[in-house]
Amino acid sequence: MTEKTLRYDYYEFFDGDEKKLERTAEGYLTGRAVVTNVGVFPYLQEDGTVSYELRPPEEVFKSASMDSLRGKPVTNEHPTEAVTPENFKDLAVGSVGDGISRDEYHLIAPITVNDTAAVGDVEAGKRALSCGYRTRRVQHD
Repeated sequence: MTEKTLRYDYYEFFDGDEKKLERTAEGYLTGRAVVTNVGVFPYLQEDGTVSYELRPPEEVFKSASMDSLRGKPVTNEHPTEAVTPENFKDLAVGSVGDGISRDEYHLIAPITVNDTAAVGDVEAGKRALSCGYRTRRVQHD
């Protein structure tokens, strides 16, 4: 059985020197952050149960997967709908740049946060980052 779903995963920013966000002269935050990683992730199902799904390195580090992050909008919390040109002004608070890189387990991306409230949230300690993506889930017997 195959089903298409929309997934959101949460990650903590790395606070290492090369991956922290810093203020620009304009007041934006910019830097590098972990946006996804390899692993087994729990997902809450509509019926209240939890399923565990593997995100293997060959999928996470696939060129198409990495390229799909470039230029995408950053939101503050999960919107209830996908970000589109019609709702971009209401939902986007920044963007993902070029230069997606990886280490053994993580994808790391340059991000910029442009929105005043979102900048304040990060400076007040908000550190969770989530990548929203579509996936095709294949159930094996």
